[in-house]
This record gives sequence, C-alpha cells and structure tokens, in this order.
Amino acid sequence: IAHYQKIGENCIRVLALEPGGFSDPLKGTLIVCDLESPSLEYEALSYVWGSGYPKSYIHIDDSPMRIMGALDDALRHLRRKTGARYIWADSICIDQSSIDERNQQVSLMIDVYRTALKVNIWLGLANECSEIGLEFLSFLASDEDFDADPPWTRSSPELLCAGLNDILHRPYFRRIWVVQELVVAKELRVTVGRHGFGWAANSTNRFLTRLKFAEISPGWEQAGLTDVDMMPLVEMVELANMKAVGFQPTVNSLDIMHNMRHRKATDA
Repeated sequence: IAHYQKIGENCIRVLALEPGGFSDPLKGTLIVCDLESPSLEYEALSYVWGSGYPKSYIHIDDSPMRIMGALDDALRHLRRKTGARYIWADSICIDQSSIDERNQQVSLMIDVYRTALKVNIWLGLANECSEIGLEFLSFLASDEDFDADPPWTRSSPELLCAGLNDILHRPYFRRIWVVQELVVAKELRVTVGRHGFGWAANSTNRFLTRLKFAEISPGWEQAGLTDVDMMPLVEMVELANMKAVGFQPTVNSLDIMHNMRHRKATDA
C-alpha cells in the first residue's frame, strides 16, 4: 500500500515511472510538484478507469499499490525502455482514500492539464482493426494534401469502416471529464495499443477543419464511409479548439455544410 505524504494546496504528485520491458513489473516513485512554479516537466494521462476490482499492481517506492487493468495497460505502453517518464495519473497521484485531498486536487484539475507538456489520451488495447482507423485519423491530423493518396483510397470500405468504428465507439468518448482536460492542453496524443497520433494546440483548428471537410467530400461517400459517425471525435476536437478561439464558438460555412450533410433535398 502506497503511503501518501501531505502536500501543499497548489501542489500535485507526479509519477516518475521507471524504465523497463513491457512485461516487467511496474515501478515508480511519487514526486511533489508545485503548479505555481513547476520543478519538472510531466505529461498527463487521460483515460477511462474501468469497472470492477483493481487486480493489477504498481510498486511505488517499493510498496505495492493496486491499480485498474486499464491503467496497467496504459502505463506499460507509455513506459520507456531507458529513462524515467514523468506522468500524472489521477488514481495514483491522488490519495484516493482521503476525501479532503480528492476534493482539493479536483480543484486543481484545470491547472494540472494546462501545465502538462502533453495530454496522453489512452483509448485502450489494439485489435486487428485499430491500426487502419488510427492511420486514417493520423492523416486528418496532419497537413498532408487530400489529393496525395489519402488512406481511404488504399483500403476496402469494410476495413475502413471497421477501423474507424473501432476507435470512435470506445468508452472514452462518452466521458464528460474530457471537457476540462482537452480545452487547456498544449498538445494531445491519442493512443491505442502501440500506435497513435497527435496534434499541437495551435493546429487544432486545422485538424477540425480537415475532419469536417473529409466527411462532406465526394471521396468520403465514394469510399463507402457515410455510415461512419465521426461526431464523437469532432466534438472532442471542437472542445480542444475552444482554447484556440478564446472559448468563443464560431460558425462558418463549413460548419453549416457539415451539420446538414445527412439532410436530404426533397419536398417530403
């Protein structure tokens, strides 16, 4: 059982995750960081805890601590082979047995994610469809030309739909907490298993524009993707984009066309 020392009102704990191989036991130590004058650079982890009883372990300063399987998976995929990785993960870095501390740390959440170098969004383990879906979304998050061999020209509609639906139907997109986590992030990275894609805050608007443009483009329908619902990701990126536009929602012609893309031009 990890032993938590009391920390200051503007302080958090950060996990220094020790390096190791994928199957090696998880080990680390907790370091106190003052958010008003951060003493180290860390990344924040955003994930779904999952349900049930925690059956996995991490050793914190040689003391075993139970963690949920989802967090175990995430840390194993984020752990480096050499050199510690500094990660803020709520269930480890907050004393969950102390209601007072939990309440106090919740009040710091915006600052935790704002100060982090990067927010790692862990969607879970990969399957046979995940890589295709991530390749597709990585293309949209990039600045590659839409006419330069986009992913939907290289795979069958069945594989593309399966890959995108695998990513977009994951429980993470139903979490309400993502609002505060995404709006203030400097950089975001979505990870499924060993693969992922990311974007910086200053390119969020471009990513959002490319997501919407893709769905209304002729190539989207020609690729057989009209049944794929991109809204979970679009809504997530729109939240992240609120920072870039100063939290003021804007509507342009692309937004109107995107929102009306499923409506039919009939009299009935």
